[in-house]
Amino acid sequence: MAIDKRVASAAEALDGVEDGATVLISGFGGAGFPNRLIRALRAQGTRNLTLVVNSATHRYSLTHELIEGGQVAKIICSAARGAGKELSPFEQ
Repeated sequence: MAIDKRVASAAEALDGVEDGATVLISGFGGAGFPNRLIRALRAQGTRNLTLVVNSATHRYSLTHELIEGGQVAKIICSAARGAGKELSPFEQ
């Protein structure tokens, strides 16, 4: 028998993500970023997060919103440098 894991909202999907949580964020090469969930996490206000992500600075990912909001304590990533001339929120 299949288990139905669907939820009614992004906020409901984040139920149980608390301050200090480690959050794994998908996405590679501009595809698969869970931006709706990232925005919901931003709205939830959860703090002291550790993000595990391929790129902390990809232009299509909204991880920068969590960083700019002061919600991130640590980032584990394989690509840290942004593409632009200016420093990204992560690099700052």
